[in-house]
Parts: sequence; C-alpha cells; structure tokens
Amino acid sequence: MKIYKYELEITSKQNIKIGGAMPTILSAKEQDGKLMLWAALEEDYPGEFDIDIEIIGTGNPYQPDPNNKFIDTVIMTSGCVWHVFSKINYKRGEI
Repeated sequence: MKIYKYELEITSKQNIKIGGAMPTILSAKEQDGKLMLWAALEEDYPGEFDIDIEIIGTGNPYQPDPNNKFIDTVIMTSGCVWHVFSKINYKRGEI
C-alpha cells in the first residue's frame, strides 16, 4: 500500500482517476498554496476508480448528496475556506 497525493482544482466539481485497489481518502489540505488530496491504495490491482470531488466554499449554496463523503475543511493561507467531499466510483477490474 502507498499514499499518493493529487492536486485539486479549486472548482465546484471535478473527477480524479486512480488505478489500483479501492482507495481510502485520507485528507485534503493546503500545500504550497495549492489544494491537495491524499489517498492510500494498493497499487498492484487491476481496477480503476473515478473519484468525484465536490468543493464548496463557505457561504456558497450546497445541495447535499447522500452518496458524498465529507473529507475535510481546508483553510487556505489566502483566507478562503473550502469544504471537500468525495464519491468513489468503481470502473473496471475485479474487486
């Protein structure tokens, strides 16, 4: 198992593709002024996953999705506060 990091765009919705076993989303934080996501996964695995990411700024409208999991609230050095949610979608391979 390894821990990987992924840079997130600061946009309301995006998708990250990850190869390997079912990822475990660990956290989202700021690093060097960028919004990052950390996930642990077993890489020697034939599957592929899409992770839908939703980023909501404090004070912005939000329609909760019961399939989304809250990851973290990130306070950027710029003063912006982002609330990060994820939904993992299995794409192919064996579970």
